Amino acid sequence: MPSKVKIPFNNLGRQFANYREHFLKISEEVLSSGRVLQSEKVSQLEEKAAKICGRKYAVAVGSCTDALYFALLSCGVKPGDEVLITSLSFVASLSPILRAGAKPIFVDIEPLYFMMNPQKIEEKITSKTKFIMAVHLFGQCLDMDAIEKLAERYGLTIIEDSAQSLGSCFNGRSAGSLGKVSCLSFDPTKVVGAFSSAGIALTDSEEIAEHMRRLRYHGKETTGNSYAHLGFNSQISSEQAAMLIFKLDFLAEWVKKRNDTAEKY
Repeated sequence: MPSKVKIPFNNLGRQFANYREHFLKISEEVLSSGRVLQSEKVSQLEEKAAKICGRKYAVAVGSCTDALYFALLSCGVKPGDEVLITSLSFVASLSPILRAGAKPIFVDIEPLYFMMNPQKIEEKITSKTKFIMAVHLFGQCLDMDAIEKLAERYGLTIIEDSAQSLGSCFNGRSAGSLGKVSCLSFDPTKVVGAFSSAGIALTDSEEIAEHMRRLRYHGKETTGNSYAHLGFNSQISSEQAAMLIFKLDFLAEWVKKRNDTAEKY
């Protein structure tokens, strides 16, 4: 009888062992500097993520869940607005909609890829529909051509939930570049995982990026010491930012390894 092999869902311990000296050096440099929050490492991570995804602006936050919530707020969501969303995803795709006081409208999936079926979207659109939460799953990308055509026809804003698809592409366009705002996750279970919770929001709108920066730190203006509106505390540590900068250099290699493993299955 063959022996059972337990395969962990994720194994950052093995990753740490492989790059131990690099991670320890990063920790030593950041912690000895005393700048454990709001340092240049965070802005460097933002610049790197924006370049990878082909975006103008990036805002690092405490989680992709917060990134989605801030994206909705910064794009003008109002209580009672309807947001179209797939009927199959992790709860974190849904909870930002509820936090914003909006109403999720579930769209059925298509059976081959388990993502939102674009052919089922139009029948769900009403006068209250304002957003499409475009959720990519399992390293795949939605049919964004179809999604974008519907959004343009009905004047809807696309928020891209690319938590599971960093490194993927749709027709030559990178995941993370396919909505008004795109959101990535650096949760430990993701393609590139932090040793903590972390996320990032990306956009080509300077106004939206500035609004999200205020939201992540108590509503504080990015210049001066005034507080423009109600905000939150959703920061990423300098140490985690520095480690993610290092890890993102391995994105292509790690995506290839995942694809090779998927081929074997």
